[in-house]
Amino acid sequence: MNTFQEKQKRLEEYNRIEYESIISNSQLSVQELWSLSEINFLKWRAKYDLPRIIKHFEENLQYFKEWKYENGITRYDFLKVMKLSPFLEDKHPEEKDRRKYYYKQTIAGAEVRYIISEDVLNPTYERDGKTETFERYNSFVPFLEWVRKVKKLNINLVGLTGISAPSTEYEIVRIHSGLALLNMNAKVQFLKPKFIEFANLSNLELAENIVLQSSLEFHFCFADNLSLSNIQVYFHWYFFSKICNIKIKDSSLISWKFINTEVNGFIENSMLKAIGIHGGKFEPYVKNVIFDGVRADTIHYEGNNLTSTYRLLKYQYNSQGDDDLAYENHILEESEKIRGYSFRYSTLKWLTGFVNKYYWKFGSKPQFILYYSIIIIVTFALVFYICESKMFEGKSLVENSFLECLYLSLVTFTTLGADTTSFSETPKLLFGLESILGVLNFGFLIAGYSKSKY
Repeated sequence: MNTFQEKQKRLEEYNRIEYESIISNSQLSVQELWSLSEINFLKWRAKYDLPRIIKHFEENLQYFKEWKYENGITRYDFLKVMKLSPFLEDKHPEEKDRRKYYYKQTIAGAEVRYIISEDVLNPTYERDGKTETFERYNSFVPFLEWVRKVKKLNINLVGLTGISAPSTEYEIVRIHSGLALLNMNAKVQFLKPKFIEFANLSNLELAENIVLQSSLEFHFCFADNLSLSNIQVYFHWYFFSKICNIKIKDSSLISWKFINTEVNGFIENSMLKAIGIHGGKFEPYVKNVIFDGVRADTIHYEGNNLTSTYRLLKYQYNSQGDDDLAYENHILEESEKIRGYSFRYSTLKWLTGFVNKYYWKFGSKPQFILYYSIIIIVTFALVFYICESKMFEGKSLVENSFLECLYLSLVTFTTLGADTTSFSETPKLLFGLESILGVLNFGFLIAGYSKSKY
């Protein structure tokens, strides 16, 4: 038996002993919950807490029962997987296959787990010297996507409905029709990897000198006054959560993700590295903070707008002297503003923004103006050449070829001028229009290549 296998065997024995010590206790303290291994934490919740959440959704969450019936999901499926979030959260919008897959996983012919996968898995897989088999039970459309597309309804599961005994160890936070979240607020000195869903993280304080390099996932959680000081933390992932008044000081946050999560608060004397912001809002106040690989992208859910997030990234990268990333986020900010305009209620703003974006990419692509200028010159030349007899009352605009029409269009566009005294009013208007377009194009071209700051 090699060292890895010995380590795995000791870990399995430790988890077995820990499980036997806690599984008959329905009232574990917050510190005890944090100290559990990931698998035992899931098992404890599946026995004592998950049934309560499932029952609440069956009784209060609109269309939940209908979704279960249509997709062939039972409450026992939730309990087997020991997680509810994978059944609720939709896949990334760019994924063409909108279904998730429910598998029975068998490891080395003995250990059995039930998992949700976003992809179709191979029936067999070799890992760490063990053969894993996957038997597909079901496929389904996640609830939030199903209700949005079938029922045309957007549901916010972390909408706050009440707080009892705030800022105390007895605090109870309620979301969506009064669902009480599992209380996980405490001063934590040791972190273990966990999958945490529907939990209250308010006033959670991560003690000094913690270094965590294994993942912590938070799904549909609420946090107020989350505090991190003098720590280095890797792999915190927040999904469909809300984090208010976060306080981060003298810390390093590395490889964090915020998926459809709202974040506000204060970050000071810290470094944020390889941070992904996908939808939601990320708008904390920052002071003496270094951004390294902090990027945002919009997941196109209704009401999801990252304008303020892109603005924060723009100013932060600008203060760090990274003009390329600052300008990139400036463009994303302006594009997000356009997406936020309604064509019906803000037609002028929408049209102005649309032209500004595709005409010269908000000033970042002045070469586009050259291309459009050539198109305008050739288009007017074609109009002069094809329609001259009809448009100009039988008079010939030019004597012979298309090249002469092209020359006339060119001198008009550049405002060098052409002898138009012999033509009627209609072509004169066209000459004036082309001259105006020429002046505007040259103005924007100079502004674009001047590389003025946004």
